[in-house]
Amino acid sequence: MANRIMPVSHYPIPGAFLMGDALNMRHPLTGGGMTVALSDVVLLRDLLRPLNHLSDAAALCKYLQSFSILRKPMATTINTVAGALHTVFSASEDPLRKEMRQACFNYFCLGGVFSNGLMSLLSGMNPDPLRLVFHCLALAVYTVGRLLLPLPTPKRIWIGTKLILVALGIFLPIIKAEGIRATFFPVTMLAYYRTPPTKLEEGPYPPCLAKKIRTRISLIARKQPKSCEICILQMPAELFDAFICAIDKGNIRTMPDRIMPVSHYPIPGAFLIRDALNMRHPLTGGGGMTVALSDVVLLRDLLRPLNHLSDAAALCKYLESFSILPKVALGIFLPIIKAEGIRATFFPVTMLAYYGTPPVS
Repeated sequence: MANRIMPVSHYPIPGAFLMGDALNMRHPLTGGGMTVALSDVVLLRDLLRPLNHLSDAAALCKYLQSFSILRKPMATTINTVAGALHTVFSASEDPLRKEMRQACFNYFCLGGVFSNGLMSLLSGMNPDPLRLVFHCLALAVYTVGRLLLPLPTPKRIWIGTKLILVALGIFLPIIKAEGIRATFFPVTMLAYYRTPPTKLEEGPYPPCLAKKIRTRISLIARKQPKSCEICILQMPAELFDAFICAIDKGNIRTMPDRIMPVSHYPIPGAFLIRDALNMRHPLTGGGGMTVALSDVVLLRDLLRPLNHLSDAAALCKYLESFSILPKVALGIFLPIIKAEGIRATFFPVTMLAYYGTPPVS
């Protein structure tokens, strides 16, 4: 897959909003794409929080011009570090590049504020552009210093000068593409001071969509002796007429509910969790996600002692305990508990799979 580097465009399109790699790409060497994407999510959340609705695309688009400015400290820092490290550590027979690679390794080995500072930049914990400039200067001084010591000679001075020029040729184009003013002086840009629209106009949507209500309605179909079906509708009386009108117009979506007990027979090479493994009625609104997150934690604890996952047969036998361990949190009523397994639910310690141990090798 070809690597791409793409700076941010400052011109949002009404009705569309891009984040992460769709908006701004950097070299994947440092793994900064997800860091920037999650930072974008938090920033967008803070920008949208004061708004009541999103139907006025023009006003919203103008307001969100501040997004590309506010994200600059995080995005530019990670983009610059990723691009610079890729250029320095990419394969090259140039002696200046080799000297810079060795200087970078030694700079990391200094520890303290030097290694910790670079790590805070790479991880996005302290994405301050001024801190980035400080480490660039410190790395340049360290590189030239180790070259000139113990005795500076004209040749070493010339090599040091070329190293500075090469370093500037790496950093400056990246920072220029990101925008020097937006990176170091964002408060001087008008978009930085965008405020939420005081009154967003309703967009060209029908009233039923502008004030849409989502509710859960159970339709229970029962077969009668005369081969006809009667739907017993469980819903508030005040919504009945609107519901029938929506059915007549076709403005309704339905989805069948599924209930599926756990199968205790894992397949080597495949592993399923929650709704793919075990479904319950969605009435409680979020029970599936609760159990899914519990499964993730449980699976993490089971896999933690393993060194590798290459032995599919041994791993499959070990993970038989997975379907037993979460049983304590499942089932309420007798028919459901019976389907889930009474013994596995209430007496999991009596089942052999409960004591599955990690494969030794």
